[in-house]
Amino acid sequence: MKKGIKILAITLGILLLFALLFAWIDFSRVQQGKFPLFSFCIAVYKDGGTKEYLGLGYKIIDYHKVNCYEKAHIGTWFLAYDNNLDGGGPFPVMGPLPLTNELVPLQNILNGIP
Repeated sequence: MKKGIKILAITLGILLLFALLFAWIDFSRVQQGKFPLFSFCIAVYKDGGTKEYLGLGYKIIDYHKVNCYEKAHIGTWFLAYDNNLDGGGPFPVMGPLPLTNELVPLQNILNGIP
């Protein structure tokens, strides 16, 4: 019985070692702008091209948002997509523009004045 537990522990240890190695390789490839080798794409978001990758016990979210936020996050399978990340880019996040027939100065639109 002790031999079976020892083999199980060694197998789980090797599996954990491979999972960490695969996660490290995939994350470094995503940060370099390449596709991961050991995980597959499970979702693509319409926010500028954000992609989610699922691997052996880990998830990578490669953010490419319209507001210039471009980073990769790694975590467990429970890592959630965050829509509220701000890249601090040159484009302000604005609401809908007013629909009128009259001319509105550009400065008023940028300041949020209808």
